[in-house]
Amino acid sequence: MPDSIPSVYSIFSLPVHVQSLLRNHLSHLDQASSAVATSPKSRKSHERVVPRFKFECSKCGGIQFAALEGLREHYRSDEHMNQTSAAAASANDGGESSSVSTDEDSDNDDQLIEDGQNAGVKWLNLVDGTEISLPKPLAKDGARDALRLLMSPKDVIITIILLSGGRFAGGVFQGQTAVHHKVYHTYASRRKQGYSQSKHDSKKGRMAKSIGAQLRRESERKLYIKARETLDKWQDLIEKSDRILVYAPGMNWKRFWADEGWWLKSGDDRITGIGVSVRGIIFETVREVHRLNCTVTVRPPDED
Repeated sequence: MPDSIPSVYSIFSLPVHVQSLLRNHLSHLDQASSAVATSPKSRKSHERVVPRFKFECSKCGGIQFAALEGLREHYRSDEHMNQTSAAAASANDGGESSSVSTDEDSDNDDQLIEDGQNAGVKWLNLVDGTEISLPKPLAKDGARDALRLLMSPKDVIITIILLSGGRFAGGVFQGQTAVHHKVYHTYASRRKQGYSQSKHDSKKGRMAKSIGAQLRRESERKLYIKARETLDKWQDLIEKSDRILVYAPGMNWKRFWADEGWWLKSGDDRITGIGVSVRGIIFETVREVHRLNCTVTVRPPDED
């Protein structure tokens, strides 16, 4: 590599030499998978060799697809939704976290390494010794999938949903462009305490009966409905999204997904946490979440 110190890049402006490294490593991973799939030790001698497809759903028994579009269609199927919704409901039953695991679908041979200082990224060692950081939301399905997204960033579609404290902010990005975005806020927070009425009710173990509490509770309910109606208008592009990043802490998560008949399910494999800290539910935060999750750090190999 030209430089001897770590370099930070947007995935939309990766230098040619970095793109070449990523392409070589992706080819290496695919060749390694093909070698394992066709090894005599992994099949009976009389069996016909069937090439390993590049796209598979680990939650549905490893079902494989020849093209990314096939995998995306599978993610929207009733079969996949039924398989994953129960696990997602169990993981979020306590209502304490809005994050969906970004690790469980990673392939074992991807060799993704946790960052001890930054919980929002994983590191991948490329074949030439170069190390590259991958934002966890991009790396949730393993290195192969993340590298393919990095190789065609202008086609990557990311939906971001932020919901907390009586505020909603969301956007759908295709490449660097925010195709859709919207922000709402309602009278749902207790002015002195600074948190929502639902959180206050949860802490007290009972529902406050004052007029103000009832107004805040109703405003919060309407916010969830309005947020879903907004996403309904974006459905066509959301269904094509590669990742759906959701921040809805505490009871926000449970109430946001309360409509079981809604087309977008909490068990959708594309849904993941945002991987970064949130400061304010505003569109600028949505942009920042997108920017940070489209940024990588490249470390050159150690010099002997």
